[in-house]
Amino acid sequence: VSVDAASRILTRVNINTATIEQLKEINMIGDVLANRIIKYKKLLGGFIHEDQLLEIYGLSEPALSNLTSLAFVAIDFKTTRIKVNQADVKYLRRHPYWTNWQKTWFATEK
Repeated sequence: VSVDAASRILTRVNINTATIEQLKEINMIGDVLANRIIKYKKLLGGFIHEDQLLEIYGLSEPALSNLTSLAFVAIDFKTTRIKVNQADVKYLRRHPYWTNWQKTWFATEK
């Protein structure tokens, strides 16, 4: 998000490349939410769809509406792939899209 000082117009920003400072320029996105968005993005390897923003703890409907109006997911974005055979088990256990069964099985097999 960038602000044109003369006209105070906010421009859209790619959610996968946005900085904490850029996110904080969006109304209702403060320090805590901006950090959560960045942390969750890193955990996922990037957002592939705006609906994933619904999974961020503490993001209210009005804040989400502001965020999605000023942030976007680039069509050509490629997530960071996880090399599961080389990844740390603690990291894999935190990943939100792995089921508990997968997490347990992988931890015992690895």
